[in-house]
Amino acid sequence: MNQQRYAVSVNSPQLASAFRNHPLVDSVATNAYLPVEYAIGPWRRTIRIGDPSAECTGLVEIADNNPWVCADLVNVPSPAVTVALIALAPLAVAGLIADEPVIQISEDLNRDELQAELVRVGYAGEFILDTVAQDLGSVIAATVMVPVVTPTDPRELDGAFDERYGRAFFIREDADSVWATTLVADGPRAVYHLRYTPDDHLSLLTVQVMADRHGKAGTSQVVHAFNIMNGLEESLGIAE
Repeated sequence: MNQQRYAVSVNSPQLASAFRNHPLVDSVATNAYLPVEYAIGPWRRTIRIGDPSAECTGLVEIADNNPWVCADLVNVPSPAVTVALIALAPLAVAGLIADEPVIQISEDLNRDELQAELVRVGYAGEFILDTVAQDLGSVIAATVMVPVVTPTDPRELDGAFDERYGRAFFIREDADSVWATTLVADGPRAVYHLRYTPDDHLSLLTVQVMADRHGKAGTSQVVHAFNIMNGLEESLGIAE
């Protein structure tokens, strides 16, 4: 059986470079509009970035991917929102956020976009956003402090993340390495680290996350979404 081949149109040099590395993409053109457009016969399909109004949207690791295979349009979060969601989405899905999280992040993010994505995964409350500008090159870093109801067993918190990311290709826990941008710079993976501070009723979970805007927080995530949409291997064309 012949393998489907693709011709894609993209709106940035970074996306063009990423798709030229994809073994099933034969041609890459540039456009000034949507991040990614391509066709399968008469069926036109698109990928957007930062548009949570799309029916199929969110982190690949959190969203129900089944509708993506049939969708005309898929949206992935913008870079800084991606980093914040990596920290918060597993807790939102599990219903573990007990009070306003505090998000300290190295660059501005779209508050409305993050709010909409959090509502999608089960958290409709408020959050406190503190942008602490840092020159980290292409890496975005966040420290997210989340009040949680003190669990009977703290491993419940680890379990919420492991359930979503334990078998993920591009999000990994790193509890042992020196926390530095070299863990993710120029690579497709995000890393996170959990720190738990117990108290009587409400405890504090601190989640540190880093990702590269050309990796999990950006172009690699778009290629990952493309692979999911087309029933391909998740890591196809994504360089380690």
